[in-house]
Amino acid sequence: LVNGVEYIREKYSESVELDLLARVSKLSLRTFQRQFKKVFSITPMEYLRQFRIGKACQMLVETNLTITTIAGECGFCDHSHLIRDFRRFIGTSPSNYRSRYQIS
Repeated sequence: LVNGVEYIREKYSESVELDLLARVSKLSLRTFQRQFKKVFSITPMEYLRQFRIGKACQMLVETNLTITTIAGECGFCDHSHLIRDFRRFIGTSPSNYRSRYQIS
């Protein structure tokens, strides 16, 4: 399980497949999913989405990169996917988040 979490944290910007996470954790797919949900109370893919959103938050505050660039750097397929997930988890748009929290 630990190897799967480490993999997500290192490779979040790439395509991450559930079966690969199970393999690096040396568990069957079903066992990996069950144990992950038991420990984190969310699915592995939900954890990945939340981790990516956290990285996007960090980049919005610490850089002047465009939303499109941040989306690519954080593993989203496009900026609209980032914006949709961002609103879902954070409750506001990436632009509003940046204007509220960016360090001058």
